[in-house]
Amino acid sequence: MSSSSSTAQPEPVEFLLLGSGWTSQFLLPLLSSQQISHAYTSRSPSSSPNSIQFEFDPEAREEDQRAAFARLPKARTIVIIFPLRGEGPTKTLVRGYEGVHGPGGRWIQLGSTGIWDGGRSSSTASPAAEKPPPFRWINRNSPPNPTNPRFQAEQELLSLEKTEACVLNLAGLHGGARVVRNFLVKVAPTKEALAGKRSVHFVHGQDVARAVVLLHRDFTSGERWILTDTQVYDWWSLHRTLLSPISADDPARLWVPELMYEHGVRALPRSAEELGRALDGSAFWSRMREGPTVVRVD
Repeated sequence: MSSSSSTAQPEPVEFLLLGSGWTSQFLLPLLSSQQISHAYTSRSPSSSPNSIQFEFDPEAREEDQRAAFARLPKARTIVIIFPLRGEGPTKTLVRGYEGVHGPGGRWIQLGSTGIWDGGRSSSTASPAAEKPPPFRWINRNSPPNPTNPRFQAEQELLSLEKTEACVLNLAGLHGGARVVRNFLVKVAPTKEALAGKRSVHFVHGQDVARAVVLLHRDFTSGERWILTDTQVYDWWSLHRTLLSPISADDPARLWVPELMYEHGVRALPRSAEELGRALDGSAFWSRMREGPTVVRVD
């Protein structure tokens, strides 16, 4: 389905992706390879097959919203890729789409594990801290931060009556141009910054795409899932392995050994208890009787 100014009703599809962005480089090829009919939206005009120009504005007039939703096809599964924040926009999106295409679609919201701590998929402690923070496992049933705007939007989706919906809270994304080595240089440019870095969690774009298709085939309405590669990474260990080799005259070569000595760490990676926080992403893969295909970062 190509973008067009035509007002003709688009043909129904199995998948509708609201937004494309980084995730689409993995999800679109998977849908095509499995011959699953699909369409995706883009804010800019595109000549790409299956692309539809669409921009969601929760503040737009009702008639303008209805015209925008009419350009979209009816779909069995609708994936919300662009972020929604706070209460209101999610209900406007779902009810507006259903007002044009009718109920019966199943909704998947791609969210972030940051709803549990307000940040990204990593934990940080004060470099001066003598002890790690109290250890805790975070699983899909752990209470998120209720003031987090993305959690509020996700919860609104799960709470909509007569709507099948679920949420995938994604750990740190990598794959394609998103290279963990580059993240490391940004989050720990100094020894002092690295000292405060503890645990971090990732999931590859290939497995995000697989998870979405798995949900399409075995939908779990009303559920919230954490998606990781089921590993807990230590930023110090990643610094040693991903930035190697470091030239002999680069002070960063000694940051990790010095930190280990200063903090009494005997071996890497540090244990989950030493890292202070761990995400449990096992429930989703167990439910689907599957596992991640990319099981380590590089």
